[in-house]
Amino acid sequence: SLPKMGVDGAFNSFSMICMPPLLVFNVAIVIYSIIKTKNKYYMFLLFGLVIIIYASIRDILLIANSLLPYCWIVPYAYILLMIFIFLLLSLEQGDISAESLKRAAEIESKNKTLNLAVEKIKSTAEVLSKSTGDLEKISLNLLLNASGMSKETIQVNNDADNINKFISNISKSADDSNNNINS
Repeated sequence: SLPKMGVDGAFNSFSMICMPPLLVFNVAIVIYSIIKTKNKYYMFLLFGLVIIIYASIRDILLIANSLLPYCWIVPYAYILLMIFIFLLLSLEQGDISAESLKRAAEIESKNKTLNLAVEKIKSTAEVLSKSTGDLEKISLNLLLNASGMSKETIQVNNDADNINKFISNISKSADDSNNNINS
């Protein structure tokens, strides 16, 4: 029968067979991300993965040669990877914060410009409102004057008609008198 494998034997087999391809696949994904997004901060992640690959190869070689090292360095490599991930996230957050501050300043500038425009519109509206009131008063005075002039014009027209009638009557009387004298 086969000898029983201990936890160490199972871990050794897993470490030698599964971990190297997974690490290489992760490195390929990170390199693809760096090329596609052109994000320089992903270099920290790539550097951390390279350190893990180095530590894994070192520990796998020690296990393969049945050597017991002073300490396994893979766990420390993973801790270092976590530090690099923290650094990556901190730098990205710093960029986001800087971009937010820049946009806030732009919005504040645009807000001031809009407030000035609104103030100018308000003052223009007040001037137009006052001008409209003045124009209304002037129009009302003109209308009243025109009404008064219309009454006076009607009176002048009536007087002119009366004068024309009077002149016609005088002309008629003169013609009648002339006809009487001639006859």
